[in-house]
Amino acid sequence: MNHSRLKSYAIDGACFLCLTLLALWYRWPVTESNSFHNEDAAGIVYNAELLLKGMLPYVDSLELKAPGAFFIVAGIFKLFGRSLAAVSGVAIFWSVLSSLGIFVGARQISGRLGAVIATALYVWSSPISDSIDFNYNAWMMAPYVWCACFALLGLKRGGAWWFASGFCVAVSGLIRRQTAVICPLLLLAVLFAQRCERPENWPPLNGKSASRLRNFFWLAGGVVAGFLPIALFYAAHGELGALIQNYVFSNIGWKYIGQSQLSFADKWIRFGDGLLGFQAYLVLAFWLGTFSTLLAIFRGSSQRLIIYFNTAFFALSFIGAALGLRFFKSYYIQMLPAAVWLAVSLEGAVLPCFNRDFWQRPSPLFKRRMIIFAATIALAIPAIYKDYRQLRFTRRYIQHAYSDTLPVAQIIHQNTSPDETIWVWGRWAWPFYFYTDRMSPSRQYKSLGILTNDLTNTWKRPTIQTHFLPDTPWPELMSDLKKNRPAYIILSNNELLEGFDAFLEFLDQDYKPVHRLSGRRFKIYRRKDHQSPKIDAP
Repeated sequence: MNHSRLKSYAIDGACFLCLTLLALWYRWPVTESNSFHNEDAAGIVYNAELLLKGMLPYVDSLELKAPGAFFIVAGIFKLFGRSLAAVSGVAIFWSVLSSLGIFVGARQISGRLGAVIATALYVWSSPISDSIDFNYNAWMMAPYVWCACFALLGLKRGGAWWFASGFCVAVSGLIRRQTAVICPLLLLAVLFAQRCERPENWPPLNGKSASRLRNFFWLAGGVVAGFLPIALFYAAHGELGALIQNYVFSNIGWKYIGQSQLSFADKWIRFGDGLLGFQAYLVLAFWLGTFSTLLAIFRGSSQRLIIYFNTAFFALSFIGAALGLRFFKSYYIQMLPAAVWLAVSLEGAVLPCFNRDFWQRPSPLFKRRMIIFAATIALAIPAIYKDYRQLRFTRRYIQHAYSDTLPVAQIIHQNTSPDETIWVWGRWAWPFYFYTDRMSPSRQYKSLGILTNDLTNTWKRPTIQTHFLPDTPWPELMSDLKKNRPAYIILSNNELLEGFDAFLEFLDQDYKPVHRLSGRRFKIYRRKDHQSPKIDAP
């Protein structure tokens, strides 16, 4: 490696290190909290503990989510112990890995300055939408970013970069299925991108690197390699069919995407919420990306291939976030990588302002350039202020997080033995499994979407009240509860039990309310033949 290239890498490394320190400062407060900030995180942890106990998600838990995050968290517990702080700490560095993918991708698009600006935008904006949490969206982002980054390298150099892109899209899809929306873009890029004009600063491809068939097999091989480890893991346990049936052919999952419980008018209202969410959670990156894209197209940029790729990347990411029409806050991070890469287009609104020629007064384009600069500032300043308020709120929420579940769960833990079980109804109560260190007696450890209707909330409006549905697999649950009666049952008040007569009868016959532990959000019941808690409620 020659001296100039080594120097260039050293400068890149120093720039990225500074941005990493900024990201760590933003996110570090989460390591001081031992609380769940999202119910989905409690579901991830439950399935991770199943794996550590030698059991399998989809077999020993009736799970609707993709399994990748379960294996990640199980690995963290294996390495660092059973600690939410450890999971949060690893999640911080996982987000840094996403930032590195942004940096490398932007470096191919617009050089070092573009890479620094794009990564700074990502570091600034991502904590707003991922809430500095370790839910599914946060885990899926690193392989999702690197999938697109490797695709850009594949467009530039061809060959094995497409294998890496296919591998990452498979890993990302194993964490959250919605990331599969990028697959059509990868396929089109492999098959047809060579027909487009290449950017001027990209080297020409040789015959092998330009071979569409060869690159297609690289991409397909990467996808297969990404899915293979988990497939082999389930196959080794004789449960490959359970993985395929629940991950690929989940009837409940397809039902969620359709949202048949919503009217056509309600679906359009929620789609409008999705568009308004750009202004709520993606404002700086979205407007800079949009303005830069329009300017680059208007100027006839030689980077059209890159602009088309990232525009399609953004649009498909929006489609992925739109599946289910919920548009929750954390869904917007899926669109952030494409937005920040578009923002640093060479002929866009941001990078030219750092070029000395941009400010040459004798230029006949000087007035036009000043208008562009003023428009960029007019977009950026209010967007930065709005993002700053969101970021400050997120950090304060994390720093002062409090769980009303934890003190009650500790009492239940102290008054049960490790071989006893608990069961919960309602998503607010999912953290009880981790805090009590007790498992469910049934693979139906949660009710949402399995025994009840799906959530329909967006970031802007509340959900239709979730309630019991009779046409669900509740007989299996009741059989499990009667066979292995849990020591405690916790009912959260945000999901209605009306109509679940078999369960209510079972609860009335075999359980007694513990009023000292019950509160505004929960009702706690103990088995009648189980001793009363010896520790007073806090």
